Amino acid sequence: MERTAARTRGVQKARQNRQDQVQNFQDDKEIHRLMALALQEDPARVEKVARIQEAIASGTYDVGGREVADALIRHVLTDNVV
Repeated sequence: MERTAARTRGVQKARQNRQDQVQNFQDDKEIHRLMALALQEDPARVEKVARIQEAIASGTYDVGGREVADALIRHVLTDNVV
């Protein structure tokens, strides 16, 4: 009886270890998928940055004071939340 109980516990532990390994593998896959997604360049952002760089280089980039103030406030509020 004791041998059977010990064997059953061993089988259950092995199953749990296998389930943990499968879960870890799935978690790793999800992490890699999200990292790849985060590292992808956003075409709209790339284009916007290129336009701004061009405007700065040509001396035509002009930002109003209100836009700067709004951006600073958003940045401060975001930093305090995060």
